[in-house]
Amino acid sequence: MDGPECFLLSANARNADEYLQTRIAVKSRSIIHVNGLWLPFLNAGPRFAQNANVPYVVSPRGMAAPWAMRHKQIKKAMAWRLYQKRILQNANCLHATADIEMQHLRNLGIKAPIAVIPNGVEIISNERLEQLNVERKHRAHPEIRTLLFLGRIQKVKGLTNLVKAWAKVRQPGWRIQIVGPEEDNHQSEIERLARRLGVLQDISFTGPQSNEAKWKTYHDADIFVLPTYTENFGLTVAEALGCETPVITTKGAPWKEISTNSCGWWVDIGVDPLASAMLEAMNLTDHQRKEMGRRGRQMVLEKYGWTGIARQINEVYSWLSGQSTMPTCVKRAA
Repeated sequence: MDGPECFLLSANARNADEYLQTRIAVKSRSIIHVNGLWLPFLNAGPRFAQNANVPYVVSPRGMAAPWAMRHKQIKKAMAWRLYQKRILQNANCLHATADIEMQHLRNLGIKAPIAVIPNGVEIISNERLEQLNVERKHRAHPEIRTLLFLGRIQKVKGLTNLVKAWAKVRQPGWRIQIVGPEEDNHQSEIERLARRLGVLQDISFTGPQSNEAKWKTYHDADIFVLPTYTENFGLTVAEALGCETPVITTKGAPWKEISTNSCGWWVDIGVDPLASAMLEAMNLTDHQRKEMGRRGRQMVLEKYGWTGIARQINEVYSWLSGQSTMPTCVKRAA
């Protein structure tokens, strides 16, 4: 039997009403899957789903986390009362990428079933990894060690904590590399802070990178740092581990397993816990860090490959369309 027909609607979509009107027919196996919260036009998916009597799924993508709820709090409080809570409560299923995201939704009083399925991760091939290993041996400045942040340069990522932590534990021969697009002029704030603390010369900024450049940047780093306040998943953690780079991140990201699998540090949010982890990581030998990175790559390959993730998503769609029983990844409210 053919699988259900799924229509995806995300925060990047345009002309949502027209799209749904022209594409959605009343079919018993149609499903609408909405990615994101808060934007009013995302109401179109659930509204048409209910009118057409077909199931709909919502992936909040971290937008219901406590930190995210406090950002632009007044507008979100209004949206929550007007439409957002109703959309989540009436969904046939929600999709969380980790147990902590599911708990955030339950704490908001949402009773809909929740499928806990992590994001799939693009992982570089063994052949490309070996090529990067060879290139690393011939890099221009092999004596320099790098703490890397790669992602959007925005307040939620905790980069001011990174700079403050670095000022406490900076070591000769190490540097911080910050890679990614800037938002809300936050890079200037970081630079001012680093200048005031006397560490600006240790920090370099690079804009967004293409995939090939990105993989090399991950691989050439000695430690990847994500000092975030909140993440629904933290894709960059998985990408860094896939490149055999050990990771330091906070408990704002759902990555406890990097600690239990000895491939990184999962620490409390704040300057001092971050500084302690950075100091410990920098004091390891290159060989010890590389072994941590290898364990991380193996973990990511086993748990976050796209084949298994796609299978779980398809099981949810099949259940919602009445073709199968509820899959084990779906949790009902107590």
